[in-house]
Amino acid sequence: EGLCNSALSKGMKITCASMAGPQDVYVAGAFQTQVWNGDRHAFVKIYNIAHFNAADQVWLPLHIGQITCSWCTVTVLALAWDSKREQLHVAGKFNSIDGRNIPAALAIYDRPSGRLVAHPGGGLTMRNKTEDGVGTALQLDEESSVLYVMGSFQ
Repeated sequence: EGLCNSALSKGMKITCASMAGPQDVYVAGAFQTQVWNGDRHAFVKIYNIAHFNAADQVWLPLHIGQITCSWCTVTVLALAWDSKREQLHVAGKFNSIDGRNIPAALAIYDRPSGRLVAHPGGGLTMRNKTEDGVGTALQLDEESSVLYVMGSFQ
């Protein structure tokens, strides 16, 4: 059944994807699902970001960290893979990881450590600092190490 098990994922939306080398792809959006993990002999839950490894033919969640939001339904809208640092930049509508507040709309998944954390470049806000911004698109220029962020923020 793969990632899109229709019995578990009514209304599931995959909004973006990013290749992370020849064997790996990350997809994200607004979803909660579960997949079989043969290594664990158990189902594992996946929330909003999933990793597919073609060599193992398996969908898995990120190792550590789950994006959450105190005021909205989490929606990841953009991903950008940094092959030099092995990091996945994440943008969308969210303001916390594992229930802990972070600067809104941006996070980074560091594949070597397996951790999803607040983006070191900060988050996105509106003119009124109490309103969260939303990241809608990302473009990474690896040569110059610049991440371009588009969205609704000031």
